[in-house]
Amino acid sequence: MLQVFLVVIGASIGVFVMLWVIVYVLQFIRPDTPIAAHRDAQLIRRIQMKAGKKTAVQFSDIRYLERDQVPVGDYESQYHYLDGSSAGFPDAWIDDLYHRTN
Repeated sequence: MLQVFLVVIGASIGVFVMLWVIVYVLQFIRPDTPIAAHRDAQLIRRIQMKAGKKTAVQFSDIRYLERDQVPVGDYESQYHYLDGSSAGFPDAWIDDLYHRTN
């Protein structure tokens, strides 16, 4: 009786491992392809939000919009040192922190 139980358990584990290997190999051979733009729900929702249309908003969309509003480029100031110690934050950093407060 114990031998039958062990054979059933062993066969179940063997089938599970075999299916796992098959799925892994298929994913390796055929990786996920990018979603077409007309079927990508996140892209459609973001385009609708930027156009000002009503749509469901998710937290990732809010982060995406905030990231678009952050300026990138020339406003960076050099951090100042005086005799190996900090001479304070640059004015651009302080202004940026002030604008980011709620």
